[in-house]
Amino acid sequence: MVGVDHCPILLDTELKTEKSKRSFGFDSRWVGKEGCEEGIFSSNSVCHPQKATQSVDHRVTKEMNLQLTRVVTSEEDKRAVFEMPVEKSPEPDGMTVLFFQSFWHIVSSDIVKGADSFFFSSKLLHYVNHTHVCLIPKKTAPMSMSDFRPISLCNIVP
Repeated sequence: MVGVDHCPILLDTELKTEKSKRSFGFDSRWVGKEGCEEGIFSSNSVCHPQKATQSVDHRVTKEMNLQLTRVVTSEEDKRAVFEMPVEKSPEPDGMTVLFFQSFWHIVSSDIVKGADSFFFSSKLLHYVNHTHVCLIPKKTAPMSMSDFRPISLCNIVP
């Protein structure tokens, strides 16, 4: 059985006729205002996350497990590469998605071997799973950290 580190999303498509209570939303403008702390932390509304997940079956069926553990085919690897937008940013080594698509007949065996290795061992090479966090200035002459916007540049394997 394959384990995951996240919870499924529960999407309720039933039309509700009764008005539900609005959930709390924090507004950053409240920080520093008199009474903010007392007002937020003295609330008497209680959230019960169990209600949201009580109708979700938390077991993986045999069919689900077969689908999750089946071998990914080389055709699925190819489809994934060719469905990626070609204008994606280049990898740290300068290779773009267009490179992999254009030379698939040469690089496909290495890509498929790498993907298969990951699926069988659950180990990803450290240089493949790498992210750079960059700060983009929000204005021409940034003076403080609040003048920057952080973005993550994630390495991907096509």
